[in-house]
Amino acid sequence: MKVNKSWSKPDGMPNLIGIKKVDWSIFEDGSTIPSDFHTDFDIVNGFHLDRGDRYKIEIIYEDRTYEAQLVNVDRKNIKSDTYQIKYNSNEELKKAFKGIFKYSYRYLKTERLRKSLQGNKKVYAVVPDNNAEYIEFYSVGKPFVYEVKFVQYIIPSEEELGDLSYQKEVEISATSNIRVVIDDVQVDKPLKNDKTISKAYKRNAKKGKNAIVVANYLCEVNSSHNDFTSKVTGKNYVEAHHLIPMEFQDSFDISIDIEANIVSLCVRCHKKLHHAVADEKEEILNELYSQRASRLRKCGIDITKEILFSYYE
Repeated sequence: MKVNKSWSKPDGMPNLIGIKKVDWSIFEDGSTIPSDFHTDFDIVNGFHLDRGDRYKIEIIYEDRTYEAQLVNVDRKNIKSDTYQIKYNSNEELKKAFKGIFKYSYRYLKTERLRKSLQGNKKVYAVVPDNNAEYIEFYSVGKPFVYEVKFVQYIIPSEEELGDLSYQKEVEISATSNIRVVIDDVQVDKPLKNDKTISKAYKRNAKKGKNAIVVANYLCEVNSSHNDFTSKVTGKNYVEAHHLIPMEFQDSFDISIDIEANIVSLCVRCHKKLHHAVADEKEEILNELYSQRASRLRKCGIDITKEILFSYYE
């Protein structure tokens, strides 16, 4: 198997030119092709590009064809060739990639924003390998024409993440008769659950229950939101929701599965945060952020409202 930076090529895959791991460049203007892969493109195209050469290429995905360029950039004071696939002016293709690789786009955008707001001059971000997405380039027997296939990370459904079973565990865990005292302190990062499809981080149901008990089984967006009485607890039914979603645990060196990050929500508000358009979530997030920002800081999590909102876009 050949590997160089974000490109790779497993052995024994007919017509495969190379596989590109999705990074931020994919959503902006294209990708630089490492020198180890120049020959792979030369074989498909029939010749080697000279410095400064620029050729129109076609990228085929399913029944659509997108135009781009293959360039050997003539860089001053650089002796080696620099092959790049460029499509910075093709807004249609960039829009398509953002739609196809939704997880990578959201993750990278959020991480870049977070680092920028923290004052980092370099806002380089990488999707964790276990959630990475890829573009496979294949030869179709014509020079400068490549078919692409996508390996996507499908954002797990709530069922895959175990949300239904988690809410059930929360409901039946520690009884409401026990007095709960929460100490907002920094906690080590949790382990990942190898039994799930997405290898999501494990969530501690007891912490979810603690947050609900302290909230007195009320919705923390609006305490008058009473849906129905739970047959398990005999209290108003509410659900535990991680304000900073657990899918972004990789962005933090410490645990976000803590009571300070878990809010008690009625069913409507909970579903709204998961499924409503961004504008309709804003009022809820404003309220929850104002309640939890200081508690999160005590736990070593300093997050701006802007970053929090980006998790829900």
